[in-house]
Amino acid sequence: MEQVEGLYERLQHLEKFAEPIMIPEGDGFDRDGVLNPSVVKEGDTFYMLYRAYDDRTPYTAQLGLATSTDGVHFTKEPEPVMRPDQPYEFQGVEDPRIAKIDDTYVLAYVGINPTYGTSHICLATSTDLRSWEKLGPVLTEGVEDWDAGNKKAAVIVPEKVDGRYVMYFLGESEPWHTAIGVAYSDDLVHWEEAPEPVLVTREGNWDSMGVEPGATPVVTDEGILLVYNGWDADKVHRTGVVMFDRNDPGRVIRRTDDPILEPTEPWETGGLVPNVTFSEGLVDDGERVYVYYGAADTCIGLAVAEKD
Repeated sequence: MEQVEGLYERLQHLEKFAEPIMIPEGDGFDRDGVLNPSVVKEGDTFYMLYRAYDDRTPYTAQLGLATSTDGVHFTKEPEPVMRPDQPYEFQGVEDPRIAKIDDTYVLAYVGINPTYGTSHICLATSTDLRSWEKLGPVLTEGVEDWDAGNKKAAVIVPEKVDGRYVMYFLGESEPWHTAIGVAYSDDLVHWEEAPEPVLVTREGNWDSMGVEPGATPVVTDEGILLVYNGWDADKVHRTGVVMFDRNDPGRVIRRTDDPILEPTEPWETGGLVPNVTFSEGLVDDGERVYVYYGAADTCIGLAVAEKD
């Protein structure tokens, strides 16, 4: 459980780094894009899983791993730690979110299969963040009108609620029109989703068209804190925060009115997909809050909030 008080408030006082902390470079698997990172801290080391692509071949995302001792300067490993090698992820493994449950890392990611034109929520487990055992797709077809399209962007709460695992995920009614749902499981493989979404868009606001889970949730004294991403009709991607009830993960306690991050810098407003700040990594080490995000689907940025 998060012990530092006021994480919800601290996240509303982030300061961005002036430049990306990671950019595409070299001639390897991530030479054309690094984005959408998930980060965990173990001891004195930060571990970042990130989505990467190389445009020399048809677009196929892979997952890279980088490490850091200060949370800012990362060293990338030369080869991906996850490749799309299963039929359900034929054209990419994307957008990792890491949760550590007991001694096991549970990875939620998106598998892309263009044959069916669909995105699937997939899970994998590891004990070292390098070798992954894939569990396969766990949520695919929609069961209600609100999520009859693609499902993706899952995050798993790192503590059980009433003895069950909890997952928040994006459901799509039609392209770009999304809401966030919740599902429950006893074994990480078989999931039962609630019939109604738990977070919806807000007309006239920065998240008026779509909402999507961001970083792995943090269980605090107040509730389950979820950093999420949203966009408006112009598809400008911004980041906000929502707090759910610890005993009822489908009940919203509070939600930020204004975004905590939005694209303002040239490397956020221009790139492969302009006007995107897409947060997927959150680390609070007690002294500093780190929010890692993909910028314009091209590079990785960082915003921090210092302890009061």
